[in-house]
Amino acid sequence: MGTYTANYNLYMPTVGEQGWGDLMNGNLTTIDTTMKGLNTRMGTAESNITSLTSRMGTAETTVASNKSRIGTLETKMTTVEGKVANVELVVQNGNVTAEHINGNLYIVGHLSTTNTYDTPMAMATLAANTLNVNGITSGTFTVPNFVFVQTPHKIFPGIYVNSFDTSPIPTQVTCSVSGANTSGGGGGVYSYTIKDSNGNVLQSNRFNCGSGTTIVLKLGQTVTVSNTSSQSSARRVTISSPTMNYYLQ
Repeated sequence: MGTYTANYNLYMPTVGEQGWGDLMNGNLTTIDTTMKGLNTRMGTAESNITSLTSRMGTAETTVASNKSRIGTLETKMTTVEGKVANVELVVQNGNVTAEHINGNLYIVGHLSTTNTYDTPMAMATLAANTLNVNGITSGTFTVPNFVFVQTPHKIFPGIYVNSFDTSPIPTQVTCSVSGANTSGGGGGVYSYTIKDSNGNVLQSNRFNCGSGTTIVLKLGQTVTVSNTSSQSSARRVTISSPTMNYYLQ
């Protein structure tokens, strides 16, 4: 009586044994089926190997690209380290020196009404404006806006003001209102009315010759000033906005 193999249970007849033909045919069927499965699996393995080879090629390209990028990053880091070293060198006792700075230095200008430079450098200027209303008539008066120097503005070779901190700049100014007699006479009472662009009365007042008053108006605001002095057409009412300068602090 024969035996069977351990893995596929194939029958192995003993020498001289009779009647094992059917069992041997079963062995061949098992072998054929198993080999067919192996062929299919080998085909799948070949496809997977081809795909893996392609992916490895892509990975090699990506690694080479990343290696190049790392090299570029290392170069930039070296440059940054050099710039940091320069910054550490130029800050001395709270003052910045320029001998270690390569290229231009751009700063934000901080403004003040006090000029701290040997040569005045007005960065923001508000021009004065005056309106004379002669006799019993009216006129329009506009408060100017601040005008800034164009930026970038060179303040020293290699050093530029790139923008301005405008927080100190006021949004409104105090304007003066006064009266005078155009005929050269003195005395008398002066009266006027100031209205906004919507016709609302902002101020209506009377004062004696030689005195005056003030009114606070916004930058860029336009008002109508009416002279209501009734005793003489020679009486002039004048409204004026001040001039102002802001400098680098």
